[in-house]
Amino acid sequence: MKKILFAAFSLFVSSSVFAVGVIVLEGNYQGKNLYIQNPFAGSGVGFCVQDVRVNGNVTTDEIASSAFEIDFRNLQLKIGDKVEVKITHKDDCKPKVLNPEVLKPKSTYEIVSMTVGTDLTFKWSTKGETGKLAYTVEQFRWNKWVKVGEVDGAGTPTSNEYSFKVVPHSG
Repeated sequence: MKKILFAAFSLFVSSSVFAVGVIVLEGNYQGKNLYIQNPFAGSGVGFCVQDVRVNGNVTTDEIASSAFEIDFRNLQLKIGDKVEVKITHKDDCKPKVLNPEVLKPKSTYEIVSMTVGTDLTFKWSTKGETGKLAYTVEQFRWNKWVKVGEVDGAGTPTSNEYSFKVVPHSG
């Protein structure tokens, strides 16, 4: 009985020593780096972050400080490339990502053409998209602009074609 209690206690202690949390950020590389605020561990010894991986690869960034930068330039990423950042940290503390928005797509596209056909289909083409953003289609009704639909963007820098069927409205 003592052996079972000792084994259970040992298992509990070892699992709590190795308890970790993981912060996962996903998005697209937009030419900017991430900044992390890294507090001390709950024990007061060492820093909170234990490991940082970008797309599965351990980064060479110096994480043993109160704040650090995840430098994407070292990874030879191109604008628009998919990025997954995993920050492994001790369970008794939590690092803070200061600028997570740098992985979100920006509306950097250019509209090349827009037309409404005789079949009342609104068509437009774009170029220079750097991430998948939804296009919101609005119609002027009742003296204001009202959302009537959404079209998912392709997110590629090449030429993209989109269309949306418009329902006419008077008044």
